[in-house]
Amino acid sequence: MRRKDDPNQLHIDWNTTPPAPAAAVVPPSASGEQAMVQCLPWDFRITFPQPSDDAIDNGVISQEDAAPENIKALHQEHAREALFYLHSLDTVLDARRKGVDPMTGKAPTTHAATEKLRQFFQKEPGRLERAFENTMAVYRDAFGADAADAFTKAIRAWQAGIEVVGAKKPDHSAAPSQELFAGREDRPSRIRAVMPVPKPLRSAIAAGRFGQDRGVPVNPSADEVHAITSNHAENLVELLHARDEPNFQLGIAKYAEDFGDRPAGQLERYARRKAEKNSR
Repeated sequence: MRRKDDPNQLHIDWNTTPPAPAAAVVPPSASGEQAMVQCLPWDFRITFPQPSDDAIDNGVISQEDAAPENIKALHQEHAREALFYLHSLDTVLDARRKGVDPMTGKAPTTHAATEKLRQFFQKEPGRLERAFENTMAVYRDAFGADAADAFTKAIRAWQAGIEVVGAKKPDHSAAPSQELFAGREDRPSRIRAVMPVPKPLRSAIAAGRFGQDRGVPVNPSADEVHAITSNHAENLVELLHARDEPNFQLGIAKYAEDFGDRPAGQLERYARRKAEKNSR
């Protein structure tokens, strides 16, 4: 269905064409013949590693984050983002092999378009690989090197359609002891440095900020919000590299208008962490 954008839409263009859906976080088992299985210490569905002591000591993980249900949600957020980058990389590499534009599936017809596509293929795979590595680096800061290695293997297995099984049994008492957070009761809840995929505010939907479909305001899907946020995050990182703090703050404020203050704060922390890692 054709969507018509509101002419009074935000200065930031949310009307980003979403990528094809990434592989499911928990792919179905293969049928007919025996499915391949990746065995890891955790299956990252019902069993998860716990935050590292350093992450707790440094405030990377808050008391709220360390709750079992939030540990699961944090892993799901990381997995969605990492799978998005891997899926996008596969799409770009496949298009490069075929000599077509990954957005249209067609070969360029002019010299200028051919040159533009060549430059895109030269830069985009590396950018996506770095984005994936940066995502896993943020995870490593919270859960440690061993957990990051296992989680990376799990994500690559899911991307390949391979089932992941865990060697450890669920332990619902394994959340960090409250004593680890002693003396930190007055510290505000830590906003995670993970790219958010929030629900849009009803006011933003009603105002037609995400376009209209036959006169009806569009309520973007989770995949569309992921694409919107991912694209916006890349723009924010570029602003940080350019040391354009005023426009960076404007971008965060515009995001807050459509998704709320806490997701905007999470996006800000994510963008700053990513920009810092990219500059190393």
